[in-house]
Amino acid sequence: MMRTIIDTISEIKELQMFSTMIQITGLDRTLHGADPFTIFAPRDRAFTQLPKAVMQQLTSNASLLTEMVNSYIVAGDLRYQDLLKMCKQGEQSIILKSLDGALLPIDLSDGIKIGSSTVITADIHAENGTIYSIDRVTIPNIPQQTGWMNEFSSR
Repeated sequence: MMRTIIDTISEIKELQMFSTMIQITGLDRTLHGADPFTIFAPRDRAFTQLPKAVMQQLTSNASLLTEMVNSYIVAGDLRYQDLLKMCKQGEQSIILKSLDGALLPIDLSDGIKIGSSTVITADIHAENGTIYSIDRVTIPNIPQQTGWMNEFSSR
């Protein structure tokens, strides 16, 4: 029997930090339900390369953490073939809307890119959704005057 999307993500070694963040925000209760979701989850390596001050701000600001986690979750179970079918004829890109309302540009022309993040592992199936592991962390609404970048790579 397949496990839920939150059970599955919690068992993937490279996604432990994102799994913990889902639990801290309380979104694990939503992701245990019957509704299907797609999660574009940053790998642990991407989080460990964030500046310490950014991680401190994330972990000390519940609303920022919730907004960041929600920005990686899309309603519906979207596997790679589903993403391809959603493209207009002759195009290889689509735009999805995350749970927090952010627009996620998906480029399928050379692998799978979510904005500037590259999908490392696609189509990790769960009972109520699909997980993609990605190589970057994008954090919404970090004050620009601090000099922090809003994207960080694990490459």
